[in-house]
Amino acid sequence: MKRTAFFLTLGVAVIVMSGLAVAGQINPKDGNPESAPSPNRPPGLGVGYCSTPGSPIDSTLPPTVDNLVVADSGTLLDLNVSLLITHTWVGDLDVVLSHSGGCGPITILNRPGAPPPNTALGCSSDNIDATLDDEGANGNAESQCNAGPPAIGPGDFIAGDPPSNTLLASCDGDNINGTWTLTVTDNAGGDTGTLDEWCLVPDVMVPVELQGFSID
Repeated sequence: MKRTAFFLTLGVAVIVMSGLAVAGQINPKDGNPESAPSPNRPPGLGVGYCSTPGSPIDSTLPPTVDNLVVADSGTLLDLNVSLLITHTWVGDLDVVLSHSGGCGPITILNRPGAPPPNTALGCSSDNIDATLDDEGANGNAESQCNAGPPAIGPGDFIAGDPPSNTLLASCDGDNINGTWTLTVTDNAGGDTGTLDEWCLVPDVMVPVELQGFSID
């Protein structure tokens, strides 16, 4: 009988400890357990020009800066940007895009879920798996905060805070050639993550050599 009771007690202890392991540590921001860390997901989110840096995002480090060099030439008629970010409490993050050949810096995400002046804690959920698109069919990325990961996504969303369907249009007319830079800043402690992948997704691009072509 004592042996049976011992194994029952041990089993309960294992279950409790497993539950604690899944729940993770207590987040100092709100006193709630953090969700289990999400593994880095494989690349392949976007179709276009992609970078998979796997760079850490942490308020104790400098902003995460990643450069994507595009060797092709062509005039952008429309540009979308896809993001795959593993990070607890996505409301900590600013994401800025710039291009050596023209547009930017453009703040495409500004502490989602935090009202202006964007100093409060924003969306407390985890991860971003979304495409930012001036014609986004799923509303404004800033107002998304799904309970389960991803907090933002999946789908295409309008960027900007306040939302603007002309934000990425400032890149229209650029030659896609050159260095594109994505900068991710973590503005609050207690949460960390990874810039897994980001992609430039041009809807339409006219090759430079055809732009001056005409038929008489």
